[in-house]
Parts: sequence; C-alpha cells; structure tokens
Amino acid sequence: MDFKHIILTAFNVGLYDRKKVGRRTIKAWFDHRVVVFKKYTLASIMNQTNKNFIWEILFDTDTPKEHQDIIEELYKIDNVSIRFTSKKKSREEKVNERGIAMRKLVGTSSNIITTRIDNDDAFNINAIEYIQDQFKKCDPSIDNSVNFLTGLIVVDKPKEKRIFKIGLSSNAFVSLMEPIKESTIKTVKHVKHTLIRCRSKIANIHRDKNMWIHFVHGHNVENSIAGREIYEVKESFGFDMGEFQK
Repeated sequence: MDFKHIILTAFNVGLYDRKKVGRRTIKAWFDHRVVVFKKYTLASIMNQTNKNFIWEILFDTDTPKEHQDIIEELYKIDNVSIRFTSKKKSREEKVNERGIAMRKLVGTSSNIITTRIDNDDAFNINAIEYIQDQFKKCDPSIDNSVNFLTGLIVVDKPKEKRIFKIGLSSNAFVSLMEPIKESTIKTVKHVKHTLIRCRSKIANIHRDKNMWIHFVHGHNVENSIAGREIYEVKESFGFDMGEFQK
C-alpha cells in the first residue's frame, strides 16, 4: 500500500489570544510545556521502532521571539515539519490551509494516515508500527480509523507520582487512513475524536498493551484521573518511567 503517515501536534495555537492559562501566565505555561514536551512527547516519537512518518507540529503565527528556541531545535530534526497557523482564521480557511499542507507532505501517495497526539502526552514506542500494520489489512478505498483502547494516566506533580491503567473506547490517541481524492484531505482532526467512529470503519487494537500515556501535571486544562492504579509498567515509551513506579 502506497501511503504517507503524518503525526499531528498543535503546540501553542491560540495561546496568545488569552492573558492566562488557568491561573498561570502565558510564559509560565509555555516554559513548563516545553519541558514536558521534550521529556515525554518528543522522546516517545523520536524513539518509535518505525520511523516511516512525518511529524507536523503547529505553532501560532504570533509566537514571540522568546518562545522560538524550541522551534529552532525542531527544525533540525529530519522528519519534523513545522507549520504556522492562527486560531483567528475561519474554519474554512483552516481546513483549506491544512489540506494544502497535507498535499505537499504526501506527494504522489494514494493514501494518507494521520495520527493525533497532544504536546504533553506520549505513545508506546511500537505505536507507529502497529498503526501501519493494521492499516495494511484495511480496504484502502474507504476511510478507516485505528484506536488504541488501553493506556495510562500518569500523575506527574512535584509531590505526587502515580500511574493509572485505563481502557477508553473513544480517546484522543486515534488515527485515520483515507484515500487521497481531489477534494480536501480531511485528516484525523476533521471531527472530535469522540465522533470519528461515526465517520469511518474503526478497529480497536492491542487491548492487552498500554499504548499511550496521558499526563496530569497541574498545567492541563483538564486534570481528571480515572482507572486502576498500578505500580509497574512493562512497556517502553522512550523515556525512563522509574520515578513513577514503586
């Protein structure tokens, strides 16, 4: 199957339209998020067993100079593509802009796989390999999606380090494969992740493995914790989990 696999991450789009994020200043939020991103998200993606992907990371067009060190670092990574956009644009403008960007990345490929991950979460190092293996079994003429049912919620606070195992039939760690047509490329972000099962044929895979981590660190917009507490993680996520295991 001829395809391109694009991982999508929005880093700070819309951040500068507000004065604070919760109780934190924009600078405090951004500085903390860069630390979390480098330690967990970047490590998990760069250590994937299958590196046949392009990682598109979106930054706000209003990103100030003092916040651009991370962008300069990312430009040096071969399979990372930086794109600037603005939340102020209309939905139609953003859809068209995304479609143009995707077409440039996919070239002459007949299919595109898009996978979403937030800038403070992580994937099992086998995630990309498993996603592509599953899509090779699918009908490439229709939209197909893949969901990792089982993952971890990890509490990463200065005085609290805990791990919870959870199964979610609808979660944010989802991928979409679609045939490339003359119309706009949709990508996995064309609808909320809770609705993607209604728009494509979905497969929940590797139920027996912890395939993702959602971090709760106090700087999240949402900090809900659920699942069963565990004390050991066998899977690899590309970074040391020792501080969370008892």
